[in-house]
This record gives sequence, structure tokens and C-alpha cells, in this order.
Amino acid sequence: MDGKTMDLLYNLGIVNISNVVLFIVFGFFGKQLILYFFSETIELKKTELSKELETHKKELNTQTDAYKTDLSKILESHKSELNLFHLKNSKIYERRLEIITELYKKIVLVERYMKEMTVIFKEVSRDKEIRKKEENEKIER
Repeated sequence: MDGKTMDLLYNLGIVNISNVVLFIVFGFFGKQLILYFFSETIELKKTELSKELETHKKELNTQTDAYKTDLSKILESHKSELNLFHLKNSKIYERRLEIITELYKKIVLVERYMKEMTVIFKEVSRDKEIRKKEENEKIER
């Protein structure tokens, strides 16, 4: 060892080898002891944080389930309203269709009566059976 190191060891009070070895051993075990306590606190903190995480997950899951049930109730109410609206509209359209069909039948009848009334004024170019057939086809539509 050089002179500076010996002076430093002498000032620290570590002059002979036994003191140096004891210093190294205490330093090593001190470091291991510090690492052990820190690792224990780290493990305790990890378990504490994992428990908190699980509780937060459970809370979020319960809130999510509550929101899902609320949304499904709202969705069902909207579906029922939409079905009711659709039912009303379909009834209205069915009624309109019935009215249009009846109106068309009446128009065809009026046309037939008008033809019968004006047959005197028209030349008869077609056979009566053909006209009746056409009128019946119109009515059936």
C-alpha cells in the first residue's frame, strides 16, 4: 500500500489487517441487512398495492355492471317505444291501403257506369265481352 492509503487508514483508525477485515465484514453484512429490510418493505408495499388494485377493480366492475343494467333498461324502454311507434305507423299504412283499394274500386265502377252511359255516343269497336274482361281485370288489381 502506498503512503496516502496508510495515512487514510490511520486517520480512520484502521491500522492493522484485522480492523480492515472487520470493517469489510461489517460493511458487507450491513449492506445485506439494509437490502433485506428494504426488500421486506418493498414486498409489503407490493402486496398492499396489489390489494388496493383488486379493490379498485372490484369497484369498477360493480360500477360497470350498474351502468350496464341502467343502459339496458333505457335501451329496452326505447325499443318498446320504437315498436309502439312502428305498430301505429303500420296500422295507419294498412288503413291507407284499404282506403286506396276501396277508392280504386269505386273509380273503376264510375268508369264502367260512365262508359255504359256514353255507349250510345261512341262507336262500338270492341266486343262487349272484351270490355267486361278488361273491367274485371282492373277491379282485381
